[in-house]
Amino acid sequence: MRFLIVDRSSIMRWCLKSYLDQIGFESIEALDGEEALTKLSTEGPFHGAIVNWDMPGMNGIEFIRTVRSNALTSALKLVMLTERNDVESAIQAFRAGADGYLTKPVTLDMIEDILNRTTRTNSVDRHHQTPNPDPRP
Repeated sequence: MRFLIVDRSSIMRWCLKSYLDQIGFESIEALDGEEALTKLSTEGPFHGAIVNWDMPGMNGIEFIRTVRSNALTSALKLVMLTERNDVESAIQAFRAGADGYLTKPVTLDMIEDILNRTTRTNSVDRHHQTPNPDPRP
């Protein structure tokens, strides 16, 4: 499988690329949302993306909304990666269209688990790393 890693931190991109390599996934890196959109159209196809929330220019929420609004990319599996560990942020990410939500710091096991679960199902992973998610629609 092929994933796009979208994060402003070169160290975080390196770490995620290393994790994806270890579980047998190919990856391409992007610094921000705009670069990621370009890579989706020029270096695809991709199965999904791991997207940092806080990025310069287009943030993770805006990126996810843009991907979901495009018929060519709307089926991608999208995992939000962030330092925000509050329930409201998780709800905002899922409402924007995220399939999964992880809070930093992450481990290889966390990445492997969320990618295995999001790539084998069409359902949203609304409970992973989210304490007491809001049951309201």
